[in-house]
Amino acid sequence: MLKHFLGTTISFELLGMYTIYPGSVIIFSTVLFAVLLIFIKEGVKSARALIIGVIISNVLLSALFGITSLQEIVLRSSTNGYLEKPVFILDYSYFMVGTIILLIDFILMVILYQFLMSKIKSNYYFFILFIALASVLIFDAFAFNILLKYHAPDFETSLIGHIIGKLVAAFIFSIILYLYIKYIDTEDKTTGLLSDHNRGIYAILRYRKKYKDLKLEKAQVEKKLVSQLEATLNKISDGFMSFDTHWCFTYINIKAGEFLGKKPKNLLGKHIWTEFPKSVGLPFYEAYQKADKTQTTQNLQEYHEGIDKWYEHRIYPSSNGLSIYFTDITEQKKLN
Repeated sequence: MLKHFLGTTISFELLGMYTIYPGSVIIFSTVLFAVLLIFIKEGVKSARALIIGVIISNVLLSALFGITSLQEIVLRSSTNGYLEKPVFILDYSYFMVGTIILLIDFILMVILYQFLMSKIKSNYYFFILFIALASVLIFDAFAFNILLKYHAPDFETSLIGHIIGKLVAAFIFSIILYLYIKYIDTEDKTTGLLSDHNRGIYAILRYRKKYKDLKLEKAQVEKKLVSQLEATLNKISDGFMSFDTHWCFTYINIKAGEFLGKKPKNLLGKHIWTEFPKSVGLPFYEAYQKADKTQTTQNLQEYHEGIDKWYEHRIYPSSNGLSIYFTDITEQKKLN
């Protein structure tokens, strides 16, 4: 709405024939520039938020101008026409059509940009930006003039003026956007040159649902993988257990539970040295501590008197804790 208000109050003639509205061209081109930049650098979610913000601000500004216009009408009545011409004139047809065109322009730009990115090599990135911006601005010029000025005597000159002004704006803003992405914002040069499944053609409208679906799908896949891994670890003949950085059990398979003499589910989240205080100071305790402090893999063969068995401990450290495999090697020791 603001672009149409400014666009109809400030203008100049080109070649004495074509009317150019610099206010409309600059404001609208700047908004499209901002949306395209946010979409390229930040993705669908941020661009969608910006679009909604622009539409809401358009509605609020229109409401403000409408209230001001009514106040001027009342004031004119009370002063018996002393105010010759109202400053604020609100044309709701301009507002309604302008808002709808604005939303269509945003969606069209995302669709066109994505299509061009999939069809044209990134070496021609400037042309991708220019074609996307110019096409949407030209569409806006045609839509605005056909819907609101088709029967007006200056329809043709107004349309040509809009097209000339917006082509110039598209060229200038494409240069600015290209230079910014290519040479100024170098944190992630590939961001604007790649398209992914989160930036699909209609993602700008259905992003929230798509995001939730992907999140649910990811959770289901992770749950399935964890379940398969647990089933595999419970079938192996080796004992396996893992700890977090605080020495609390994060996983223990059936074989390890048999070795420790406790049910695995009763040990999850428990502190190993609190549950087995007599183990402190034993060789495998020292090996666990060394693996944790040095972040190096440790191998240990140890005899356990209580069960009269030899076990080999293989201890693998990581930033998240320790993973331990232990194998019964009693028969091997007897053969030796």
